[in-house]
Amino acid sequence: MLPINSAYHENFTRGTPDFPFDYHQIDERHPRYVMPYHYHSAFEILIMRKGELDVTLNENTFHLLPDDCLLIQGGIVHGGSPLGKDSLYECLVFSFEQLFDLERPPFSFLKRLSKGSLSLNPCIKHGEAPDLVCSVKKLFEMVRHSNGDHKENVTRSIKTLGLVLELFGDLEEKGAYTLYQDTMPSRYIKHMNKVSELFRYIYDNYQHQITLEDLSKVTGLSPKYFCRFFRELTGKRPMEYLNGFRIDCAASLLITSDDSINEIAYGCGFIDPCYFAKLFKRYRNISPRSYRQTHLVADPHKKHNKD
Repeated sequence: MLPINSAYHENFTRGTPDFPFDYHQIDERHPRYVMPYHYHSAFEILIMRKGELDVTLNENTFHLLPDDCLLIQGGIVHGGSPLGKDSLYECLVFSFEQLFDLERPPFSFLKRLSKGSLSLNPCIKHGEAPDLVCSVKKLFEMVRHSNGDHKENVTRSIKTLGLVLELFGDLEEKGAYTLYQDTMPSRYIKHMNKVSELFRYIYDNYQHQITLEDLSKVTGLSPKYFCRFFRELTGKRPMEYLNGFRIDCAASLLITSDDSINEIAYGCGFIDPCYFAKLFKRYRNISPRSYRQTHLVADPHKKHNKD
C-alpha cells in the first residue's frame, strides 16, 4: 500500500489567540479561486455571495448559488470550481476544540460533530432554509470586520462565539444532521468510521498508481466486499470514482498551472496521456486542450506554450 502523503492536509491553529477564526473572501483574484482539493480537522462554513460554485465533499457534489451555504466537517476532502470568472464566496474556518470545552454536557452536539459520529446535512439552500441562511449571514457579518485591535477582537470573538452557538443550536433543533444508520444498510454501518480515511487516502495518493487492493486495505475489507460497500456509499465503482477524482484535479490544474497537458496527466496518476485525454472528454464532454482555452480564470490572455 502506498504511504499517506499529508502535503495537502491543512493542520495548524486557526486565527489568533484574540480571534480564533480564519476568514477568507475569495474572488477571481484570489490564488485559491479554484478551490484545490484538501482537508483539515477544523470545521468550515462557506457562503456564496455571487455567481455559482460546484463543491465536492468526499463523494457528493453540491451546486451553490448566491446565499447558499455549505457546512464542511473536519476530515472531509473537499474542493471546488467556480462557474465563470465573476463568482465570489466566503469561508470561515475554526476548531470546536479551540473554542469550547467539548467535555461539558452543553457541547455534546458539537463534540459528536467534531468526532464524526454525526453527519450534518451539508448544503443549506437559501430558498429552503432562509432562517439558517440568516444565521450564517450574521456570523459572517461579524467576522468580516475583524481587525488587529486586541480589545475590539476580544469583544468580537465573544460575540462570534455566541453566533456560532446560535447557528449550531438551530441546526440541532431542526435535526439538520444524519445518523449513519438512517442512510446505510445495517451491514455497512460498522465500516463508516473508515469513510473519511478512505477519501483522504485517495486524495493523498491519487498522483500515484492505486489498486483496488490498496483501497480495500484502508477499510480492512476484502476487495469484493469493499466494492459493494463503496457502490452503496457513492453509487460508483471504486476505480470509476478514482478516475473522476483525477479528472477533477486535472481540470483544476489545466486552468491554474503552466504545466503541459501531458505533465498534468502524469501528475494526476495517469500513465498514458492519450488515455487521459480520452477519459477527460468522456467526463467533461470537451478535450483537455479546449477546456484549458475556454476556462482560463486567473488570466484569460495567458499562453500555454508547452501544449
